[in-house]
Amino acid sequence: TATENVPNLGRVAVCVDVSGSMSHSVTGTRLGSTSVTRCVDVASLVGSSLLRTATDATVVPFDTAVRSLYLSKRDSVLTNAKKLAMNGGGTDCWVALKHLIDTNWVGDVVVMVSDNQSWVSYDSPSQSVRFKQAWLTLKARNPKCKFILLDITPNSNSQMYEDKSVLHIGGFSDQVFSVMNNFVNGDGNFLNVIESVTL
Repeated sequence: TATENVPNLGRVAVCVDVSGSMSHSVTGTRLGSTSVTRCVDVASLVGSSLLRTATDATVVPFDTAVRSLYLSKRDSVLTNAKKLAMNGGGTDCWVALKHLIDTNWVGDVVVMVSDNQSWVSYDSPSQSVRFKQAWLTLKARNPKCKFILLDITPNSNSQMYEDKSVLHIGGFSDQVFSVMNNFVNGDGNFLNVIESVTL
């Protein structure tokens, strides 16, 4: 039901983290209340849902390298989600952006779905610099492009600075799609989105 209202974000690249840490529960380990839903399940659902609705979608599964995978827009959301639900190695978000640069991707929005393990060797300044530089390169080629970073299990760290073209989303519910749509196609007034949520 949640996927019926997934917006059309135009020409979109969905970078789906399929690294080993994505096999952890979306709730973390909590005695008596650990969810069976894994981060990679949510990421795969987001990727396959946007693939179905976007005008043109490129899905980029990655861990420390971009993983080769054929997905069809005609297949069901669940079929594509199952294909995407891999269990890879470490995480280097930079490789996904580099892939878009190397393939001369042109589009309106990049959506990156991860748990929050933003890159291999997180403490290495060079890793964070090259990630940001890759986005700036993509942005220079696609001046109107926007970047949405969805961290399913957010913490105090962030992959990227935030500005008018970069949005961070922490956690997941079906409302995430409304927030994405407002950022890409709406007026960007998230107060209206928040106030419309029924608690």
